[in-house]
Amino acid sequence: MLIPYTDYAFYAHVYKGSKLTEEQWERLAIQASVRIKNRMLGVGGDVPVEVQYCCCELAELLQSVEENRETFAGIASEKDGSWSVSYESSEARANSTERQVAEIIDRWLAAAGLLYSGVTVI
Repeated sequence: MLIPYTDYAFYAHVYKGSKLTEEQWERLAIQASVRIKNRMLGVGGDVPVEVQYCCCELAELLQSVEENRETFAGIASEKDGSWSVSYESSEARANSTERQVAEIIDRWLAAAGLLYSGVTVI
C-alpha cells in the first residue's frame, strides 16, 4: 500500500490548504504521490518539504479537475446568441491535466534536484 508523501495535518496547518476535506485528502494525496513518485528520484529517510508542498498542490489540482469534469462536462466554450456549445475532447482534457501536473512537479522538485532525469547509474 502506498503511503502519501504528506498528511492532512501538513496540508491544513503548514500548507494552509482549505479546499479539501480530510476524506478527499486521503484519496487525492495517494493519487498525487503516485504522480510524484513516477517523476522523482528515490528519496530515503525524511520526505523533503518540497515534496510535501508538491503533494498538497497536486491534490488540490486533482480535486479541481474532478469538479470541473462533473460540472462542465467537457464544455470548452459557450455562446449565447443563437446558442452554441463547443466541447473539448477527453484526450485534450487529459493532456491539459497532465501538463498541469508536470508543471507543478517541475516547479517544486526541479530546483531541489529531486526530479528523475532519465539516467540510471548502476
